[in-house]
Amino acid sequence: MFELSRDYKKAFELIKKGDRIVCLVDYQGCRDVAANIASKYNHGQINISARGISYIYLFEDQVETSEMFEKECDRLNVEFFLPVSEEMIVVSRDRLEESVMTVLEAKDALCRRKRAIAS
Repeated sequence: MFELSRDYKKAFELIKKGDRIVCLVDYQGCRDVAANIASKYNHGQINISARGISYIYLFEDQVETSEMFEKECDRLNVEFFLPVSEEMIVVSRDRLEESVMTVLEAKDALCRRKRAIAS
């Protein structure tokens, strides 16, 4: 149904079109998973965030082309969950968000254990 992708040009175009995309991102030593991570392309800005943390925030003058977006995604080792076919986007969105919430809970528990071991 979905595949992990580093096709940042495709992700950029989907975000500009208004799609919400889920992705993985490296942050403070953990691999973070977030629901609703790529906000709609609003007022010329792209914001990739989760739970109050803005991983990538690009203003209108930075997103005329995908170059800055690709650079930031590469810097944070971003991998997007992209649908294998366009028809699956609408049908699978709710199920994907439910699955991501389950993964988020497991990720939070893993990060807490990792920090406890480190301290």
